[in-house]
Amino acid sequence: MQDFCENAGLSDSDLRLGFVEGPTSGATEGAVTRSSARKLLARFTTALMTSAAITGLAWPTGAHAQTVLNVTDGASLSAAIAQADSNVSASYVINFQNNITLNGAASDTLKAFNTTSNVTINGNGFTLDGGGVQRGFFVYSGSVAINDLTIQNTQALGGNGGAAAASGGSGGGGLGAGGALFVASGANVTVSNVALINNSAKGGAGGVGGNGLVSASGVAGGGGGLGGNGNFGGGGVGRGADGGTPASAGSPGIVVGAASGGTGSVVSGGINGGGGGSNGAAGGIGGANVGSLANGGFGGGGAQSFGGPSAGVGGTGGFGGGGGGVSGGGNSAGKMGGSG
Repeated sequence: MQDFCENAGLSDSDLRLGFVEGPTSGATEGAVTRSSARKLLARFTTALMTSAAITGLAWPTGAHAQTVLNVTDGASLSAAIAQADSNVSASYVINFQNNITLNGAASDTLKAFNTTSNVTINGNGFTLDGGGVQRGFFVYSGSVAINDLTIQNTQALGGNGGAAAASGGSGGGGLGAGGALFVASGANVTVSNVALINNSAKGGAGGVGGNGLVSASGVAGGGGGLGGNGNFGGGGVGRGADGGTPASAGSPGIVVGAASGGTGSVVSGGINGGGGGSNGAAGGIGGANVGSLANGGFGGGGAQSFGGPSAGVGGTGGFGGGGGGVSGGGNSAGKMGGSG
């Protein structure tokens, strides 16, 4: 209460006049009191709304409470999206306070919208600039409205296929899609006064193949995902959602709350639609676990199968994912994975 009063410039005498004193001796004093009370109410309401905007307090708006979040850089924008993903019982308004330029840092890789909430992004005439290295908004699910914003210089780059070892085949490159704005089938997006300038999408490169010897066993590379690179596991959804290696798990994806990449024989897949674990696991949301025909999920590259006495079979890439390489061995040389 004290903070609200200070924001509105209210004094103790204001409070006594508005809430304690009343008309005592005639119409003139009563009119003064009613007028003061009206002014007091207006100033008190202004103070309350100002405090709510500063602290991010929720205001009831029908079925869902509404939370206002102000963003000033890539990290705060990504955090605001993640907050909307983690609290489905609120509606969110995300307000740009200035131009935002993203760089290649992990903190500037925006999370995807994956929510049942309604989200409104107010650009307020400012610009989201991808710096030529980051994608714009990725809406996997939920209803999102984007207003009064310029989105420019964004790039959606598909993940590269994983390289092969020995006689293994390399993984296929992943799809680049939605430079400025990617809208999945389970999402609804409306735009108003939005300008898209110099945005691009580019597919990932296929991995480097093995030595081609038919007598040697080999390990093939996982397919690139919808942003994540394949290693020995398939790539996942988003920049940095790389497949795992024998020494490291698959990296996390950008879709908060989504299924992990598949689990490999050695390490696990990354959370939030991340890369698959090494040695056979598919990446992406719903990527299959280790084994032959370990097909990729949404955005995940299909993973390779094991090399061994006979040729393995690479899994098919999921949506936007490159296929896993075919592992050589016995009587077969490795081959590059097909497209997703």
